[in-house]
Amino acid sequence: EQSGPVPSVDSLPPPKEGDYVDIFCRATNRIFRGLVVKSVRDAVEMQPAGTAPPDLISKLKARPEWPGISRPVWLVIAGSVPTALGWYG
Repeated sequence: EQSGPVPSVDSLPPPKEGDYVDIFCRATNRIFRGLVVKSVRDAVEMQPAGTAPPDLISKLKARPEWPGISRPVWLVIAGSVPTALGWYG
């Protein structure tokens, strides 16, 4: 199912006057976006819904979609185990 365009930071309305939490979050996002290597930023860039391949492994490794793709809980857990073993193993 295709949806509208993927929202971007540039498409957000400006923060409201005096909304310091919003201003802080946007500034923090901009700072960290600049610190992340471009190849990593490209790998996790949002894409339109329905662009992920249908097989399980490809769906597990797919970039984030707008709106999000449905992944079964067991698949997310199975994909997270190797990461947990790498961090905490």
